[in-house]
Amino acid sequence: MRSVALPVPAASPHPSGSCWQADPQESREWSRAVSRGLAERYGRWAAGWSWGIGSGDYGGESSMLWGTDMYSITTPGETIARVANCLIRWRNWLEDVAWHFDQLLPMPGPEAAPAVAFAAWEAAGVRLAHAAGSSTDIDNWGGWVWRVYFWFAEAAEAAGCAGEGPHDVTQPAAFVKHFWFGSATLDIAEAAQWYARRMTGHQDARDWPDIWPHDWPSRRQR
Repeated sequence: MRSVALPVPAASPHPSGSCWQADPQESREWSRAVSRGLAERYGRWAAGWSWGIGSGDYGGESSMLWGTDMYSITTPGETIARVANCLIRWRNWLEDVAWHFDQLLPMPGPEAAPAVAFAAWEAAGVRLAHAAGSSTDIDNWGGWVWRVYFWFAEAAEAAGCAGEGPHDVTQPAAFVKHFWFGSATLDIAEAAQWYARRMTGHQDARDWPDIWPHDWPSRRQR
């Protein structure tokens, strides 16, 4: 890590005492330079070392070891060690997700019956949601799940088993907005059904009764 990183920007404890703080522009440029250096040394995968699941364009903040650049930089030694730990955790998470991809592919091809394809994509959505959320917390769950769903859609398309390719899963905003709140069993089931509908174009015929108490706000009214 020391052979890749530029000198760490100066940082000082925040007046509140709750964190450290570096110059925003310097810390951002340093983080980007580290990403370029790691990608050149290890490959493109390494550029994600600082990605907070659900952060940036995906909504939310990091739940790994690196959050906002200006607040993640402390002393030079501690910062370098943190970057190295982030890279290792990121790699471990990628390998775990890739293992699930290998277990799930190939998916049913375009010739499969719609109901069969829907069931397969729904089951994959449940499994991938659990895998995606293994490194995040409740508030950031949606961004991580969407990212893994999108990657798997691309992998299935490359394997020739996603029909005409990813169906309406290229934009994270609506998904993250709807599924930001948690990863309970019902949330995962709903996310998996969302995924299956968009990947197959099939509307599942199941119509579960709404057992939400009648005087409570209903999610269906959102």
